[in-house]
Amino acid sequence: MKYEYLDTMITGLRDLKNRYASQDFLARNTKVADVIKTRGGKVVFTGLGKAGLAAQKAAATFCSLGIAAVYMDPATALHGDLGCVQDDDIVVALSNSGETREVLEALALLGPKVFTVAVTSTRNSSLSKTVNICLDFGVVKEAGAMALAPTTSFLVMVALLDCLALYVSESRGWTLKDFGTVHHAGYLHDKAKELIAAEEKRKVH
Repeated sequence: MKYEYLDTMITGLRDLKNRYASQDFLARNTKVADVIKTRGGKVVFTGLGKAGLAAQKAAATFCSLGIAAVYMDPATALHGDLGCVQDDDIVVALSNSGETREVLEALALLGPKVFTVAVTSTRNSSLSKTVNICLDFGVVKEAGAMALAPTTSFLVMVALLDCLALYVSESRGWTLKDFGTVHHAGYLHDKAKELIAAEEKRKVH
């Protein structure tokens, strides 16, 4: 086992953190957050392969934080699933290369009123040129000798969208009680109840 795999992935996450020091990158992320907060529609995530799995995870995290979101498979989007996208929605397309054919084809069929966002490695890709805003995380090195399997790029996509979800949720004033309303079972339900009880106890004293 080689821990150097982790070094490669950690470098990718560190590089992402450094990108937030850029006023331009930060402003684009803030703009996307503002659109999500004010537009009124849901967030539709799309992507294929490992980017598709990152998109599914993002949709789940957004929902967990009270932000309406769904995942749309770009392949089945061409066979009817585009019907889930409404004019007031925000479509966030994930593709490391920015050249995934199915993603590009799906976006080309969206109505002009739909706000679109790309999460990709470069602003010079076909995807980045077809959207309203591009959140480019930079070209990253994948872990392993071949440096081909989506490892670092997957983690960076997930981290970027986790940050966006947390920012939108917190800026909306999402509370522990709100969190509890969408978690009715399991560990997170019990933990939320515990934290709410502790918070109420502090208020009494």
